[in-house]
Amino acid sequence: MSDRNYELYVEKKRSRAEGEANVLGVMKDMNFPAEQIAEVQARLAAMAAKQP
Repeated sequence: MSDRNYELYVEKKRSRAEGEANVLGVMKDMNFPAEQIAEVQARLAAMAAKQP
């Protein structure tokens, strides 16, 4: 993997993590039940595990 490709990979991972944190933060701000937040968090983790 070239340095540039690695940089793009790292940036994509960081952006994805920030997006997930934003989604969970909005859900907390909107007073979603803890169970729903945990379910979304688990689904996001499963999706992240599937992606390279």
